[in-house]
Amino acid sequence: MPTIYIQDWNFLQYFSPHERERFWSLTHIVITRVLDSSFALDALRRAIEAAPVEEQIAFYHQDPIALAGRLLNVELTEGQMERYNQVLKTL
Repeated sequence: MPTIYIQDWNFLQYFSPHERERFWSLTHIVITRVLDSSFALDALRRAIEAAPVEEQIAFYHQDPIALAGRLLNVELTEGQMERYNQVLKTL
């Protein structure tokens, strides 16, 4: 499989608005259903969407559960990872 280099000129091809919306939706699901918590993502989302493409590329390479854990300052447990995998199967 060839390596794909994502840059500003092909960013939207690989991180379309639909894919970015899916990322934010999944992050919200993880926070509410997997980690049983809450966190307002709106301000972070606006900041990321306004950031340079290079920063967005790095940001969107995160796994939503890793991001949620960092935002909530929690160390993820095996049980939470299992719930996350179950959630992924339903999407």
